[in-house]
Amino acid sequence: MPKLEEWVTLAIPQFDYVGKQDNGLPFVGYRLLPGEILGEDAVPSLTASERSTIAGQIATKTLTCSLTAI
Repeated sequence: MPKLEEWVTLAIPQFDYVGKQDNGLPFVGYRLLPGEILGEDAVPSLTASERSTIAGQIATKTLTCSLTAI
C-alpha cells in the first residue's frame, strides 16, 4: 500500500508497525487517516468523475508494475 501513495491522491497509511501475531498471521499498525474509509460500500456514492480518477490512477500503477516485471 505505501507504494500506491506516489500514484493516487487518496490518503495511504504509513505503516508504523509490521509484525506477526502468535498464530503466524501478519498485522500492521498505522496512525488514523483523516476523512472517511473508502470501502466497497462507499464506491457507489462517488461521482463518475471520482471513480474514473481513482480507477485511472490505480490502473496506471498496475500497468507500470506489470511492464516493469517483463
